[in-house]
Amino acid sequence: MARSGGKRVLDIGSGPGLVSRILANEDDRDVTCIDADPVALAEARSAGITKTFEVDITKPGWTSALPEARYDVVILADVLEQLRRPQDLLSTIREQGVVAPDGLLVVSVPNVAHESMIAELLCGRLDYTAACSTRHTSGG
Repeated sequence: MARSGGKRVLDIGSGPGLVSRILANEDDRDVTCIDADPVALAEARSAGITKTFEVDITKPGWTSALPEARYDVVILADVLEQLRRPQDLLSTIREQGVVAPDGLLVVSVPNVAHESMIAELLCGRLDYTAACSTRHTSGG
């Protein structure tokens, strides 16, 4: 995130804002968290994230709830794998121009092939909510 100009950050499906907390403390970044879980957003606010919005990204028109039209950095940290139609979210982000020209779309998905997760699966002990760093809704 050292790239210059990345001041406006949107964390989609932020959960309690674990990623946003780090970014908010860097170089006066303007960080916005959106999530469908009001409890997770309250946690983000208690950690110092002031711009939090309850938004269901599986519903049409969700971008109208955003305080900015475009963002320099848009983060999807462990979100896509929880959606039935992740391509719809990506299409909306592209079609609505949520990422500013020359902006960054940062995407991560969990590595279910990691040995620690495989061991938990084989032993029947995988707690998905504990295995993920943030909380999101599945979108149906």
